[in-house]
Amino acid sequence: MMKTLLVLVMLSEVACTIIAPPPQELLAKNDHAALAVWYEKEAANLRQKAREMEVMIEEYRKDRERGRKLMIHPPKTDFVQECHNLAAMYRNAARQAESLATSYREMTRA
Repeated sequence: MMKTLLVLVMLSEVACTIIAPPPQELLAKNDHAALAVWYEKEAANLRQKAREMEVMIEEYRKDRERGRKLMIHPPKTDFVQECHNLAAMYRNAARQAESLATSYREMTRA
């Protein structure tokens, strides 16, 4: 129970900081077109991170003992599951960034 709570707290902290804030000068200028482009690039970066997690999943699946050896303290973590969790968070953050890009793009048409 305590381990699950700790993992959830750690994941929520990561989720809150997954999408980087846009540059202040774009916000200050209210440059909706530039903000849309910035969020599109951020979404692409997040999708790349999700793909990197998928590669790690395959690596840990090939050698599950490798992940176990990386843990210093018990209980041992399932690195395959953790990579799945991170990949899902990156994909979700990418969708959120795409949604923000769409919103800013729509503001330029208004």
